[in-house]
Amino acid sequence: MALTDASCKNAKPKDKPYKLADANGLYLLVKPNGGRYWRLKYRVDGKEKLLSFGVYPEVSLLEARGERDKARKLLRGDTDPTQAKREEKRLSILNNQNNFEAVAREWHPIKKDSWTGQYGINVLHRLEMDIFPVMGKRPIADIEPPEMLDAIRQIERRGALDVSKRIASVYGQIFRYGIATGRVKCNPTPDIKDAFKPTIKGHFATIDADGIPAFVRALGRNDTRLFPVTRLAIRLMMLTFVRTSNLINARWDEFDLENGTWIIPAANMKQRKAAKLNPKNSHTVPLCRQAIALLADLRTYSRSDLLFPGRTNHKNP
Repeated sequence: MALTDASCKNAKPKDKPYKLADANGLYLLVKPNGGRYWRLKYRVDGKEKLLSFGVYPEVSLLEARGERDKARKLLRGDTDPTQAKREEKRLSILNNQNNFEAVAREWHPIKKDSWTGQYGINVLHRLEMDIFPVMGKRPIADIEPPEMLDAIRQIERRGALDVSKRIASVYGQIFRYGIATGRVKCNPTPDIKDAFKPTIKGHFATIDADGIPAFVRALGRNDTRLFPVTRLAIRLMMLTFVRTSNLINARWDEFDLENGTWIIPAANMKQRKAAKLNPKNSHTVPLCRQAIALLADLRTYSRSDLLFPGRTNHKNP
């Protein structure tokens, strides 16, 4: 008689393994330790073989019968279910290695050495925030242009049009890497280029020379209640005009206040990796007496190697 869920549930262990038969080769193997395992007995080319379907009750009687019926259908098509199961597992592993996120994470460290440090961090961050949640687990060879465009549209909807253009460029690089490594045959990125929202170019907000005195007075009044260190940072920027990242990441050991110089290490400059490794490419910023006085004032706030340590973590700027 065919099995019932009650007979599976009530199967008690014995001193030796025993079988509870269902139908068409399916049976429940009950082990002495109490484990109950689904097995299918079948023949291929006259040889008896076994196929496992998991453990009861994680795999129910109904589910086991469904797996049996799938296996018998394969047999009718002259396909060995065991070989088919191995091939399915192999393709699953292959897809996990060849999904978009896996290929992108393999590509990123290869390209990172040719970028400035912060840019490489930003690229990976954009992928992790905007792309991997949408299509990261998809096999890269199966990704179509509408799927890529949908991810871009989500970025555009929050108004980050510049980010969407950068992501499209990254798309292209990842797909070209996928082609070179044999994971995908074509790059669909050009097919979505004309579907982007146009970026209306403008200028960053600025003040001209006539507006600087009013700005300095407003900074002194501090109507916006900026932190004192923030106001010192703005004033130091106005006296040196270095890159914002150089100012934020500045360390006290870069300054020679006696000689009035600030030497920004080559490694912190916006230049190629080879140039960063050469100390001769360090950048010297002359300091006026007002900047030196400002730095002396800033020193009273800083108890860190950094000029501008974070308020919650002094090890980070």
